[in-house]
Amino acid sequence: MPVTKIGAGTPERAAAEAGAWRCEVCGTTLGGKTRRGRPRRHCSAACKQTAYRQRHAPGEQQLRDELAVALDDVRAGLRDGALAADLSGLGLTGEQLRVAHRQAVAAAAAVRALAGLRALARLVPPDTDPAEAPPVPPAVVDVEPGPAPAAEVAPVPVEDPPPMPDPAPAPEPNARAAQRKPAARPARSARREPALPGPVEVPENVDARRRRAAEAWNGLNDRQRLYLATIYDADQAAERNARGSATDWAPSRPASEWRWLLYTVASADSGHTTIQSTISYRGHLDPGAGSTLAALASRGLVERQDDWIQSLFGTTPCVRVRLTPAGRAAARAGRGITAPVSPPRGLVSEWVWSTLSAFYRADLLGGFSSERGGLREPSWNACLQLYNRRGEEWIEDGPRGTHRINDAGREHYETHWACYRELHPGVDAPEPAHRLDGAHTGLVDHKAPPRPRGLLGRTAWRALDHLVGCHAAGENHLRYYLFGSHRDETRPPAIADLPHGSSRAALAHVARSAGALDRLLDHRGVALAAEREVTDLNGRRYSVDDGARLWIVWPTEEGLAHHAEHAETYRELYAD
Repeated sequence: MPVTKIGAGTPERAAAEAGAWRCEVCGTTLGGKTRRGRPRRHCSAACKQTAYRQRHAPGEQQLRDELAVALDDVRAGLRDGALAADLSGLGLTGEQLRVAHRQAVAAAAAVRALAGLRALARLVPPDTDPAEAPPVPPAVVDVEPGPAPAAEVAPVPVEDPPPMPDPAPAPEPNARAAQRKPAARPARSARREPALPGPVEVPENVDARRRRAAEAWNGLNDRQRLYLATIYDADQAAERNARGSATDWAPSRPASEWRWLLYTVASADSGHTTIQSTISYRGHLDPGAGSTLAALASRGLVERQDDWIQSLFGTTPCVRVRLTPAGRAAARAGRGITAPVSPPRGLVSEWVWSTLSAFYRADLLGGFSSERGGLREPSWNACLQLYNRRGEEWIEDGPRGTHRINDAGREHYETHWACYRELHPGVDAPEPAHRLDGAHTGLVDHKAPPRPRGLLGRTAWRALDHLVGCHAAGENHLRYYLFGSHRDETRPPAIADLPHGSSRAALAHVARSAGALDRLLDHRGVALAAEREVTDLNGRRYSVDDGARLWIVWPTEEGLAHHAEHAETYRELYAD
């Protein structure tokens, strides 16, 4: 319909101001404040929706056509010739035509449903179990509309439904109550008891350490295996928490502290600990738990410690447990867990090896490519791992800001390619183009030879070598620190008389171990090093800024003799 704009001084505006505009559906006067633009035609949203339905309603001719199709469906379904009369003579118009249309559509739907039921009755005999009834194909249920010849159509007899069986006699009141009563639930321990870990098979081609671990696991009964596996799970959870604390820059504790797990608290109101809750869930927490822990401790699998804990109830006694290395190995053998393999000394991690292999592949192909599908250069963080190697670098700067592998990196790759293939089989590393004379054949070449009896370990030897070097050079950096505190005073001769050596902190830094000094102080009953606390020299006490005391360490005569006798052996044994 044409749109009429209301403007100032137009007849439409005058009619709107006079109240002549009315709703097209209900005829309500559209009064109120006039507006510019398109005039209002409806008084509410309901009238607007009604007008939309009236404008889009089908016409009478469309209703007559749909009514004829629906009656044809009804006639074909009922096979009734009485419905063959022509409806054109009835003169249905308006609301009567719409009502007849709705009724005819509903009748056609009912006829199609009735035809489906009749087809199902012909397929399934009355005496057939409904559960054994064959599926009804879709083609049988669908009824194609269309008239059929009256001569060929025969009425389908409708069979009477089978008689219903006699109702069962009403049960007695007690029997009915028994039927309403649910089945007895199993006991709590029986419901919650899963399968316990069982023994494992010991392969023939394993080393002696894994064989001992598997035999220790198989030597336990089911209850002892459950306790050991539960303590192992708690131990691994504590290890993950310790690693997470180190990642989040939180203060870390030594493993000698967080390895001790809380097993029980001797208080009636404290409840169960994590280990006890897991064992209770499995249905094996009873007064015999103490004897089970004692059996595991007697086999050297766990350690037990009586301790005290501060709780809401005051100082309460508790029991802590800790897995031994043998117990951890036995639990891993029972669970089928292989301990993570750390790279041997001199080899790198999987990420660094994948980066080095990418540089070696690029060296074979002529360099990296920036085109789509080409070999891309690793990230800068990955390149830093090849730059910051101890004593050498494996990559160098290339043209146009790129990087390439150098001779040292190429030599390491070609020497240890067979070792990395066993250590990191998931890395796609190309085979070396050249086989060096001293190339390794596998990880067996990295197996350290047995250390002769009477020699020091790697960290202790590093500490002793540092002390002997300071003694030979006549160095003692503590003198510079102590002399610096006497700037305007006479330097006491006691400081100059200090032996040549190093401090505790410097020695731990060089040896990369805080326990190396303890092994030097008592090596098979012989002291290879001596220490002294710098407490009072000329009536003055010396300490560092945080208040820690100063200790000086120097090699003894036995230490100097041990170093001179076994220096060549140590250098061959610890070549790195």
